[in-house]
Amino acid sequence: MEVEPLFLRGKEAADRGNYDYAITIFLDVLRAEPTHRNSRIALRGCEMEKFRERGGGFSARLSGMAQGIGPFLRLLVAKEPKKVLDLCEQYLVGDPGNLGVLGRLAEAHVKLGYMEAATDTLEFARQRAPRNIKVLRRLGTLLYQQGIYDKAVRCFQEINTLKPDDREAGDKVREISAESHLKRSRMEQSQTFREQLRDENTTVNLEREQRMAVTSDERTAEAEKLKAEAMAHPEDAEGFVRWGDALFRAERFPDAEAAYRKAFEISKKWPVREKMGNSRLRALEHIERAAIKKAEENAQDPQSLGARSEARRKRLEFAIKEFDFRRKQHPTDMKLAMQLGLFYVEAGGEPNIQQAIQQFQQAMSSPGLKVRAQHLLGRCFANDPKTLDMAREQFASALTTLDDPATDAAKSLMFDLALVSEKLGDKVEALKWYKKIFSVDASYRNVAKKIQELG
Repeated sequence: MEVEPLFLRGKEAADRGNYDYAITIFLDVLRAEPTHRNSRIALRGCEMEKFRERGGGFSARLSGMAQGIGPFLRLLVAKEPKKVLDLCEQYLVGDPGNLGVLGRLAEAHVKLGYMEAATDTLEFARQRAPRNIKVLRRLGTLLYQQGIYDKAVRCFQEINTLKPDDREAGDKVREISAESHLKRSRMEQSQTFREQLRDENTTVNLEREQRMAVTSDERTAEAEKLKAEAMAHPEDAEGFVRWGDALFRAERFPDAEAAYRKAFEISKKWPVREKMGNSRLRALEHIERAAIKKAEENAQDPQSLGARSEARRKRLEFAIKEFDFRRKQHPTDMKLAMQLGLFYVEAGGEPNIQQAIQQFQQAMSSPGLKVRAQHLLGRCFANDPKTLDMAREQFASALTTLDDPATDAAKSLMFDLALVSEKLGDKVEALKWYKKIFSVDASYRNVAKKIQELG
């Protein structure tokens, strides 16, 4: 059967408001081609229009249930998926929002391998009942199975919003998000970290540093022992974590990451995923330190200077990506907000500073971090001449919460207040702050010189 001309005929009928005829045609199309998505979507739309014409309330549901009693009773004993599909569609003509029947329909689609059709069906059920946890869980699981991670995570996040104590949903959010991130960053691939580093010279430097770090025979023996134990129990995630920890202590970071990756593949636990990220970050820090040292020894060598810049760029690129991921997994952890903001500041540039501002503003909600976050926020504002006044407000506000002017935090805030006052052309205000610093610590930075210049 040529289904496309038939679909177009049904669409024309629907456009004219002849929903009964359109529904009949769309059902014929789906019997011939169950994966015809446009017909399935149009069918649901026509059924809903008919439902609204009947009043759309409880009485409309009752009449729809009565209309579909025959298909519903046969559904109770039907097992063959194609038969289930047809019976579900017959019933839904009168009661299109029935969650139980929509669930059976999605289940039959899955059994037949029609994953897109199953997803569309559950999405439709979700629209009808957006707070139904069972529908959200089914949809989230189905999306996860298809590798549609972002949408799957949102389903489980909605469950957590509706039911905060649902530990299974919380675990799924972390598990799916971590797996999604791993696939995007290629961290899950079997190739080693050394293979991912294209620069052979950098790899040699890294390995040399690692060999130098492992100065203890005991540490090496410990790692080998834990490796043997992990290999003897390949399904024990904790064994690979212990091995990874030993490698991390020995500063063999690429090998540690590989061990943690194996543990994560088994357990899908968030702390293991975090250990993987820590290993990668420490490895990149080692690479950067080696590049800095080489650049210092060869200050006139453009290649060494370029390698240093590239090593720094790679470290910050990964750090920002990693901690942005962690922030999404733990949105209430303001320490992560602070750390991510600092990485953005270190990366520099207006877009990154704007991102840093957002992180520091959020971190201010934590009483223990408020002064530090407000100080850093002020420094971000101080980067732009147009927001110098906002920087001064942040510094002054943070300072009012500190009782002792002799602390490092207070002196740093007063110095920044003086600097921004200078930039605003207010030398009297700047001099006031420099003198306050001088009164508690005359040796602080170049405060004495500043007083001479302005006094």
